[in-house]
Amino acid sequence: MRADYAKLHAHVLVIKSTTVDGDTAIKAAVRAWCQGVTVSETQYEVRTKDGRFCFITLDTDNPAAYRRTFKKIGTTMHLS
Repeated sequence: MRADYAKLHAHVLVIKSTTVDGDTAIKAAVRAWCQGVTVSETQYEVRTKDGRFCFITLDTDNPAAYRRTFKKIGTTMHLS
């Protein structure tokens, strides 16, 4: 994952294990620059009970305004 982001000249802020709806997940926080705009991304990668992978990605150019919302979304996601 870090190598893929490095190709985009993005800075990986954190990669850690977490849970989503009781399933083990990976959470990555990344900051990237595109045409003079800084974009912050939070991505969750979850392997569901049926063996499929689910990717949930939240992006913003204003992380301070959406940090609380992103955290709340991360704690309330449910897979079906």
